[in-house]
Amino acid sequence: MIREEFITASELALERLLAPIKDLPIELMDEPLTEGKWSVKQLILHLTYWNTLTVRALEALYAGEEFDWSPYDDIDKLNEQIVSDRQPDPYRRIVAEFQIVHGTLMAAVERIPAERFSESGELPDWLVTHVPQHYLHHAPKLEAWAKKIRDSGRGGSTGLPVVQ
Repeated sequence: MIREEFITASELALERLLAPIKDLPIELMDEPLTEGKWSVKQLILHLTYWNTLTVRALEALYAGEEFDWSPYDDIDKLNEQIVSDRQPDPYRRIVAEFQIVHGTLMAAVERIPAERFSESGELPDWLVTHVPQHYLHHAPKLEAWAKKIRDSGRGGSTGLPVVQ
């Protein structure tokens, strides 16, 4: 995947990820998506963390260095730590941070010279995996949860978008 394809794929994946929840009441964002699973808030914390690491990896790539992913091998433990450490943070702050980090990531991708990626201009696999594929991995969970919320009549009192 080349830079332009990546940016387009990432923005489309982001839209798919967030579209189901954008008009739901904010007080629902702490509810588990399914029994014993993360809430919307926790999922966004998770994505923000991994996007932040991806920005750090892009910084290394920009400098012509390799990023050491080995400290992040225990994904389950990291994910648990991420969501527990930030659980008290307000939902709006978490969403704002996610949007800022996503924007920073996209800007970083645009600034890295093509020759830093590969001779053919192809992006590293980890970049594609950590952004558009990661968003698309979680999007169906948000879609199913949002449908369940709307079907139960808890999607907002008027059916109109809820300003957040």
